[in-house]
Amino acid sequence: MPSLAGSAKKRSAEWLSDAYEVVEIAVAPAAQGQGIGTALLAALLEGRPERTAVLSTRTDSRAHQLYHRLGFEYLAEMTFTAGGWPFYIMGRRLH
Repeated sequence: MPSLAGSAKKRSAEWLSDAYEVVEIAVAPAAQGQGIGTALLAALLEGRPERTAVLSTRTDSRAHQLYHRLGFEYLAEMTFTAGGWPFYIMGRRLH
């Protein structure tokens, strides 16, 4: 996974100064692979005025593959708590 390039402050401003944060999307395992996640994300992002969309997803989830396929870039990998599971921070330019 590529790491966040450039100065952290500049990159943070680029991705977070005008961002729509996707907080939680879940599709029941039995319904995965049917385009539901793609449709949900498209509906959430349609017409958003923000420059970027950002989200986090666990590294052991297949969700990051879907987000990457839909144009999200890997920005960083981090844990939110000491000893916690690693997450990918991902972003996509909207405009």
